[in-house]
Amino acid sequence: MSQIKQKKLRLAFQTGDLKETLKGIAQLIELQAKKKGIDLVLELDPELPKNFFTDHMRLSQIVLNLLSNAMKFTKEGGIIKLIAAPAENSASSWVEITVEDSGVGMSQEDMNRLFSSYTHIKFEGREAIDPASVGLGLNISSNLVELLAPKGHPSLNVRSTPNKGSSFSFILENKGEHPITQQSEEEEEDDSNNSNRSVQIAEELPETIRPVLYSKLHTLESSNSDSEVPEISCVCPQILIVDDNPFNVMAFETILSSFNIKSESVYAGSSAIEKLLRRGNKRCGKDCKAYSVIFMDQEMPGMNGSETVREIRRLEREGVVPEMRIIGCTAHQAKEEVEKFLESGLDKCIHKPISAQLIKSLLQ
Repeated sequence: MSQIKQKKLRLAFQTGDLKETLKGIAQLIELQAKKKGIDLVLELDPELPKNFFTDHMRLSQIVLNLLSNAMKFTKEGGIIKLIAAPAENSASSWVEITVEDSGVGMSQEDMNRLFSSYTHIKFEGREAIDPASVGLGLNISSNLVELLAPKGHPSLNVRSTPNKGSSFSFILENKGEHPITQQSEEEEEDDSNNSNRSVQIAEELPETIRPVLYSKLHTLESSNSDSEVPEISCVCPQILIVDDNPFNVMAFETILSSFNIKSESVYAGSSAIEKLLRRGNKRCGKDCKAYSVIFMDQEMPGMNGSETVREIRRLEREGVVPEMRIIGCTAHQAKEEVEKFLESGLDKCIHKPISAQLIKSLLQ
Protein backbone atom coordinates (compact mmCIF):
# COMPACT_ATOMS: atom_id res chain seq x y z
CA MET A 1 0.00 0.00 0.00
CA SER A 2 2.89 2.32 0.79
CA GLN A 3 4.39 1.70 -2.66
CA ILE A 4 1.02 2.36 -4.32
CA LYS A 5 0.51 5.64 -2.44
CA GLN A 6 3.98 6.84 -3.39
CA LYS A 7 3.51 5.66 -7.00
CA LYS A 8 6.58 3.44 -6.71
CA LEU A 9 4.94 0.07 -7.27
CA ARG A 10 6.82 -1.79 -10.01
CA LEU A 11 5.03 -4.17 -12.38
CA ALA A 12 6.64 -7.19 -14.04
CA PHE A 13 4.85 -7.85 -17.33
CA GLN A 14 5.41 -11.20 -18.99
CA THR A 15 3.64 -13.48 -21.45
CA GLY A 16 1.84 -16.43 -19.89
CA ASP A 17 -1.11 -18.80 -20.23
CA LEU A 18 -4.00 -16.93 -18.60
CA LYS A 19 -6.02 -20.10 -17.99
CA GLU A 20 -3.11 -21.78 -16.22
CA THR A 21 -2.53 -18.72 -14.07
CA LEU A 22 -6.16 -18.75 -12.91
CA LYS A 23 -6.12 -22.51 -12.32
CA GLY A 24 -3.03 -22.10 -10.17
CA ILE A 25 -4.74 -19.44 -8.05
CA ALA A 26 -7.79 -21.67 -7.55
CA GLN A 27 -5.58 -24.53 -6.37
CA LEU A 28 -4.22 -22.33 -3.58
CA ILE A 29 -7.66 -21.99 -2.03
CA GLU A 30 -9.26 -25.29 -3.10
CA LEU A 31 -8.32 -27.23 0.04
CA GLN A 32 -9.61 -24.46 2.29
CA ALA A 33 -12.93 -24.45 0.41
CA LYS A 34 -13.31 -28.21 0.78
CA LYS A 35 -12.65 -28.04 4.53
CA LYS A 36 -15.33 -25.39 4.88
CA GLY A 37 -17.81 -27.35 2.76
CA ILE A 38 -17.90 -24.82 -0.07
CA ASP A 39 -17.89 -25.72 -3.77
CA LEU A 40 -15.25 -23.87 -5.78
CA VAL A 41 -16.26 -23.81 -9.45
CA LEU A 42 -14.05 -22.70 -12.34
CA GLU A 43 -15.71 -21.43 -15.52
CA LEU A 44 -12.78 -20.66 -17.82
CA ASP A 45 -13.64 -19.98 -21.43
CA PRO A 46 -11.64 -22.24 -23.81
CA GLU A 47 -10.93 -19.15 -25.93
CA LEU A 48 -8.80 -17.55 -23.23
CA PRO A 49 -5.45 -16.63 -24.82
CA LYS A 50 -2.39 -18.69 -23.94
CA ASN A 51 -0.07 -15.80 -24.71
CA PHE A 52 -1.42 -13.14 -22.39
CA PHE A 53 0.88 -10.22 -21.60
CA THR A 54 0.26 -8.85 -18.11
CA ASP A 55 1.74 -8.93 -14.61
CA HIS A 56 0.66 -12.47 -13.70
CA MET A 57 1.89 -12.16 -10.11
CA ARG A 58 -0.22 -9.04 -9.45
CA LEU A 59 -3.17 -10.64 -11.24
CA SER A 60 -2.81 -13.62 -8.89
CA GLN A 61 -2.76 -11.23 -5.94
CA ILE A 62 -6.04 -9.63 -7.04
CA VAL A 63 -7.91 -12.87 -7.71
CA LEU A 64 -6.58 -14.58 -4.58
CA ASN A 65 -7.83 -11.71 -2.46
CA LEU A 66 -11.29 -11.79 -4.08
CA LEU A 67 -11.53 -15.57 -3.57
CA SER A 68 -10.36 -15.25 0.02
CA ASN A 69 -13.00 -12.60 0.79
CA ALA A 70 -15.66 -14.76 -0.85
CA MET A 71 -14.60 -17.61 1.45
CA LYS A 72 -14.98 -15.43 4.52
CA PHE A 73 -18.56 -14.49 3.76
CA THR A 74 -19.91 -17.76 2.36
CA LYS A 75 -21.46 -20.40 4.61
CA GLU A 76 -20.98 -24.14 4.46
CA GLY A 77 -22.82 -25.57 1.45
CA GLY A 78 -22.35 -22.39 -0.56
CA ILE A 79 -20.72 -21.90 -3.95
CA ILE A 80 -17.88 -19.70 -5.15
CA LYS A 81 -17.24 -19.26 -8.87
CA LEU A 82 -14.15 -18.02 -10.67
CA ILE A 83 -15.23 -16.99 -14.16
CA ALA A 84 -13.06 -15.75 -17.01
CA ALA A 85 -14.07 -15.10 -20.62
CA PRO A 86 -13.42 -12.60 -23.43
CA ALA A 87 -15.18 -9.36 -22.48
CA GLU A 88 -18.39 -8.68 -24.38
CA ASN A 89 -18.56 -5.67 -26.73
CA SER A 90 -14.89 -4.95 -26.25
CA ALA A 91 -11.54 -5.23 -27.95
CA SER A 92 -10.37 -8.78 -28.63
CA SER A 93 -7.51 -8.30 -26.18
CA TRP A 94 -9.80 -7.76 -23.20
CA VAL A 95 -10.85 -10.46 -20.73
CA GLU A 96 -13.45 -10.14 -17.95
CA ILE A 97 -12.66 -11.93 -14.70
CA THR A 98 -15.38 -12.44 -12.09
CA VAL A 99 -15.44 -13.90 -8.58
CA GLU A 100 -19.02 -14.71 -7.60
CA ASP A 101 -20.31 -16.18 -4.34
CA SER A 102 -23.59 -17.28 -2.77
CA GLY A 103 -22.66 -15.70 0.57
CA VAL A 104 -24.30 -13.19 2.87
CA GLY A 105 -24.12 -10.28 0.44
CA MET A 106 -23.96 -6.59 1.33
CA SER A 107 -26.17 -3.57 1.62
CA GLN A 108 -25.60 -0.49 -0.53
CA GLU A 109 -24.19 1.25 2.53
CA ASP A 110 -21.56 -1.46 2.96
CA MET A 111 -20.67 -1.34 -0.73
CA ASN A 112 -20.10 2.40 -0.45
CA ARG A 113 -17.57 1.72 2.36
CA LEU A 114 -16.05 -1.35 0.82
CA PHE A 115 -12.72 0.07 -0.30
CA SER A 116 -11.86 1.68 3.01
CA SER A 117 -9.13 -0.06 5.00
CA TYR A 118 -10.34 -2.74 7.43
CA THR A 119 -14.03 -2.30 6.60
CA HIS A 120 -16.27 -4.58 8.65
CA ILE A 121 -19.35 -5.89 6.86
CA LYS A 122 -22.63 -6.03 8.77
CA PHE A 123 -25.15 -8.77 8.01
CA GLU A 124 -27.79 -11.02 9.49
CA GLY A 125 -26.68 -14.26 11.11
CA ARG A 126 -23.09 -13.13 11.64
CA GLU A 127 -22.57 -15.92 14.18
CA ALA A 128 -22.66 -18.43 11.31
CA ILE A 129 -19.75 -16.75 9.51
CA ASP A 130 -16.15 -16.16 10.51
CA PRO A 131 -15.82 -12.69 12.10
CA ALA A 132 -14.27 -10.87 9.19
CA SER A 133 -13.19 -7.66 7.65
CA VAL A 134 -11.90 -7.00 4.15
CA GLY A 135 -8.62 -5.62 5.54
CA LEU A 136 -6.23 -3.80 3.25
CA GLY A 137 -6.40 -6.51 0.61
CA LEU A 138 -9.42 -5.24 -1.29
CA ASN A 139 -8.12 -1.69 -1.26
CA ILE A 140 -4.80 -2.90 -2.68
CA SER A 141 -6.56 -5.11 -5.24
CA SER A 142 -8.63 -2.18 -6.46
CA ASN A 143 -5.47 -0.15 -7.04
CA LEU A 144 -3.81 -3.06 -8.85
CA VAL A 145 -6.82 -3.40 -11.15
CA GLU A 146 -6.31 0.22 -12.20
CA LEU A 147 -2.77 -0.69 -13.33
CA LEU A 148 -3.75 -3.80 -15.31
CA ALA A 149 -7.11 -2.74 -16.79
CA PRO A 150 -7.62 -0.89 -20.08
CA LYS A 151 -8.27 2.83 -20.03
CA GLY A 152 -11.89 3.59 -19.26
CA HIS A 153 -12.34 0.39 -17.20
CA PRO A 154 -10.03 1.02 -14.27
CA SER A 155 -12.04 -0.28 -11.31
CA LEU A 156 -13.60 -3.32 -9.70
CA ASN A 157 -17.30 -3.66 -10.47
CA VAL A 158 -19.26 -4.79 -7.41
CA ARG A 159 -22.78 -6.23 -7.38
CA SER A 160 -24.35 -7.58 -4.21
CA THR A 161 -27.70 -8.41 -2.63
CA PRO A 162 -28.10 -9.09 1.12
CA ASN A 163 -28.45 -12.83 1.82
CA LYS A 164 -28.01 -13.68 -1.87
CA GLY A 165 -24.32 -13.20 -2.54
CA SER A 166 -21.82 -10.87 -4.18
CA SER A 167 -19.97 -10.53 -7.46
CA PHE A 168 -16.66 -8.76 -8.10
CA SER A 169 -15.50 -8.34 -11.68
CA PHE A 170 -12.87 -6.43 -13.62
CA ILE A 171 -11.54 -6.09 -17.16
CA LEU A 172 -8.00 -7.26 -17.83
CA GLU A 173 -6.15 -6.05 -20.92
CA ASN A 174 -3.64 -8.06 -22.90
CA LYS A 175 -1.04 -5.31 -23.06
CA GLY A 176 0.85 -6.97 -25.90
CA GLU A 177 4.61 -7.04 -26.16
CA HIS A 178 4.92 -3.34 -25.35
CA PRO A 179 8.37 -2.24 -24.21
CA ILE A 180 8.55 -1.63 -20.49
CA THR A 181 9.17 1.98 -19.54
CA GLN A 182 12.81 2.50 -18.73
CA GLN A 183 13.76 3.17 -15.13
CA SER A 184 15.11 6.55 -14.22
CA GLU A 185 18.58 6.68 -12.65
CA GLU A 186 16.92 7.51 -9.35
CA GLU A 187 14.67 4.42 -9.55
CA GLU A 188 17.64 2.22 -10.41
CA GLU A 189 19.47 3.57 -7.39
CA ASP A 190 16.40 2.88 -5.20
CA ASP A 191 16.25 -0.70 -6.48
CA SER A 192 19.95 -1.16 -5.72
CA ASN A 193 19.48 0.22 -2.21
CA ASN A 194 16.48 -2.04 -1.62
CA SER A 195 18.43 -5.06 -2.81
CA ASN A 196 21.34 -4.21 -0.56
CA ARG A 197 18.97 -3.67 2.34
CA SER A 198 17.42 -7.14 1.85
CA VAL A 199 20.88 -8.67 2.06
CA GLN A 200 21.71 -6.54 5.08
CA ILE A 201 18.55 -7.63 6.93
CA ALA A 202 19.25 -11.29 6.14
CA GLU A 203 22.82 -11.03 7.36
CA GLU A 204 21.66 -9.52 10.64
CA LEU A 205 19.58 -12.59 11.54
CA PRO A 206 21.06 -14.75 14.34
CA GLU A 207 22.67 -18.13 13.71
CA THR A 208 19.90 -19.81 15.72
CA ILE A 209 17.82 -19.39 12.57
CA ARG A 210 20.50 -21.22 10.54
CA PRO A 211 18.49 -24.50 10.20
CA VAL A 212 15.70 -22.73 8.33
CA LEU A 213 17.95 -21.71 5.44
CA TYR A 214 18.03 -23.50 2.14
CA SER A 215 21.20 -25.60 2.26
CA LYS A 216 22.65 -23.95 -0.86
CA LEU A 217 22.43 -20.44 0.65
CA HIS A 218 25.01 -18.68 2.76
CA THR A 219 25.06 -18.98 6.55
CA LEU A 220 23.74 -15.95 8.39
CA GLU A 221 25.91 -14.21 10.94
CA SER A 222 24.63 -13.49 14.41
CA SER A 223 23.78 -9.88 15.19
CA ASN A 224 23.61 -10.52 18.93
CA SER A 225 26.84 -12.34 19.70
CA ASP A 226 30.28 -13.08 18.32
CA SER A 227 30.29 -16.57 19.89
CA GLU A 228 30.07 -19.56 17.62
CA VAL A 229 26.88 -21.59 17.44
CA PRO A 230 27.13 -25.35 16.78
CA GLU A 231 26.02 -26.53 13.36
CA ILE A 232 22.62 -28.24 13.36
CA SER A 233 21.94 -30.84 10.72
CA CYS A 234 18.17 -30.27 10.66
CA VAL A 235 17.12 -28.84 7.31
CA CYS A 236 13.36 -28.81 7.94
CA PRO A 237 11.56 -25.44 8.01
CA GLN A 238 11.66 -23.87 11.48
CA ILE A 239 8.84 -21.37 10.89
CA LEU A 240 5.16 -22.38 10.80
CA ILE A 241 2.52 -19.91 9.57
CA VAL A 242 -1.07 -20.53 10.73
CA ASP A 243 -3.61 -18.31 8.94
CA ASP A 244 -6.86 -19.06 7.10
CA ASN A 245 -6.29 -16.25 4.60
CA PRO A 246 -4.07 -17.32 1.66
CA PHE A 247 -3.33 -13.65 0.95
CA ASN A 248 -1.79 -13.26 4.42
CA VAL A 249 0.12 -16.52 4.07
CA MET A 250 1.54 -15.37 0.73
CA ALA A 251 2.69 -12.10 2.33
CA PHE A 252 4.40 -13.95 5.20
CA GLU A 253 6.10 -16.43 2.87
CA THR A 254 7.32 -13.63 0.61
CA ILE A 255 8.88 -11.75 3.52
CA LEU A 256 10.53 -14.87 4.95
CA SER A 257 11.83 -16.00 1.58
CA SER A 258 13.40 -12.56 1.08
CA PHE A 259 15.56 -13.52 4.10
CA ASN A 260 16.22 -16.94 2.50
CA ILE A 261 14.18 -18.60 5.25
CA LYS A 262 12.11 -21.72 4.65
CA SER A 263 8.62 -21.83 6.13
CA GLU A 264 5.55 -24.06 6.11
CA SER A 265 1.92 -22.98 6.34
CA VAL A 266 -1.49 -24.34 7.30
CA TYR A 267 -4.93 -22.75 7.04
CA ALA A 268 -6.56 -23.97 10.27
CA GLY A 269 -5.73 -24.47 13.95
CA SER A 270 -6.50 -28.19 13.80
CA SER A 271 -4.09 -28.54 10.85
CA ALA A 272 -1.38 -26.82 12.92
CA ILE A 273 -1.81 -29.40 15.70
CA GLU A 274 -1.58 -32.24 13.17
CA LYS A 275 1.56 -30.67 11.70
CA LEU A 276 3.23 -30.45 15.11
CA LEU A 277 2.43 -34.06 15.96
CA ARG A 278 3.74 -35.29 12.59
CA ARG A 279 6.91 -33.24 13.12
CA GLY A 280 7.63 -35.51 16.07
CA ASN A 281 8.37 -38.33 13.64
CA LYS A 282 11.90 -36.96 13.08
CA ARG A 283 11.54 -36.11 9.43
CA CYS A 284 15.24 -35.59 8.71
CA GLY A 285 16.88 -37.82 11.32
CA LYS A 286 17.93 -37.77 14.94
CA ASP A 287 18.79 -34.07 14.98
CA CYS A 288 15.43 -32.90 13.60
CA LYS A 289 14.19 -29.91 15.59
CA ALA A 290 10.71 -28.74 16.44
CA TYR A 291 9.48 -25.50 14.92
CA SER A 292 11.35 -22.55 16.44
CA VAL A 293 8.58 -20.02 15.80
CA ILE A 294 4.88 -20.19 15.01
CA PHE A 295 3.04 -17.15 13.64
CA MET A 296 -0.58 -17.66 14.74
CA ASP A 297 -3.62 -15.83 13.36
CA GLN A 298 -6.49 -15.25 15.79
CA GLU A 299 -9.66 -15.29 13.66
CA MET A 300 -9.94 -18.70 11.99
CA PRO A 301 -12.83 -21.12 11.37
CA GLY A 302 -13.04 -24.11 13.72
CA MET A 303 -10.29 -23.67 16.31
CA ASN A 304 -9.40 -20.01 16.57
CA GLY A 305 -5.92 -18.82 17.43
CA SER A 306 -6.46 -18.76 21.21
CA GLU A 307 -7.85 -22.29 21.26
CA THR A 308 -4.99 -23.56 19.10
CA VAL A 309 -2.34 -21.95 21.34
CA ARG A 310 -3.90 -23.46 24.48
CA GLU A 311 -3.83 -26.91 22.88
CA ILE A 312 -0.18 -26.49 21.83
CA ARG A 313 0.80 -25.39 25.34
CA ARG A 314 -1.02 -28.44 26.78
CA LEU A 315 0.94 -30.73 24.47
CA GLU A 316 4.15 -29.00 25.56
CA ARG A 317 3.35 -29.52 29.27
CA GLU A 318 2.66 -33.20 28.65
CA GLY A 319 5.95 -33.58 26.79
CA VAL A 320 4.26 -34.54 23.51
CA VAL A 321 5.90 -31.67 21.60
CA PRO A 322 8.94 -29.54 22.51
CA GLU A 323 8.51 -25.96 23.67
CA MET A 324 8.42 -23.30 20.97
CA ARG A 325 7.80 -19.57 20.51
CA ILE A 326 4.30 -18.59 19.41
CA ILE A 327 3.64 -15.09 18.07
CA GLY A 328 0.02 -14.03 17.73
CA CYS A 329 -1.07 -11.94 14.75
CA THR A 330 -4.28 -9.95 14.89
CA ALA A 331 -6.06 -7.05 13.22
CA HIS A 332 -7.87 -6.28 16.50
CA GLN A 333 -6.81 -2.99 18.05
CA ALA A 334 -8.95 -3.24 21.22
CA LYS A 335 -6.75 -3.79 24.30
CA GLU A 336 -9.09 -6.35 25.83
CA GLU A 337 -9.05 -8.50 22.67
CA VAL A 338 -5.25 -8.47 22.56
CA GLU A 339 -5.03 -9.36 26.26
CA LYS A 340 -7.39 -12.32 25.76
CA PHE A 341 -5.17 -13.59 22.97
CA LEU A 342 -2.02 -13.15 25.09
CA GLU A 343 -3.60 -15.05 27.99
CA SER A 344 -3.88 -18.16 25.82
CA GLY A 345 -0.11 -18.62 26.10
CA LEU A 346 1.46 -16.41 23.44
CA ASP A 347 5.03 -15.20 23.75
CA LYS A 348 4.06 -11.99 21.96
CA CYS A 349 1.14 -10.47 20.02
CA ILE A 350 1.63 -8.21 17.00
CA HIS A 351 -0.81 -6.19 14.91
CA LYS A 352 -1.51 -6.54 11.21
CA PRO A 353 -0.38 -5.32 8.72
CA ILE A 354 3.05 -6.78 9.51
CA SER A 355 6.30 -5.43 8.08
CA ALA A 356 9.47 -7.25 7.07
CA GLN A 357 11.43 -5.16 9.58
CA LEU A 358 9.13 -6.28 12.43
CA ILE A 359 9.52 -9.95 11.49
CA LYS A 360 13.31 -9.51 11.37
CA SER A 361 13.40 -8.00 14.86
CA LEU A 362 11.14 -10.75 16.24
CA LEU A 363 13.37 -13.49 14.85
CA GLN A 364 16.37 -11.82 16.44
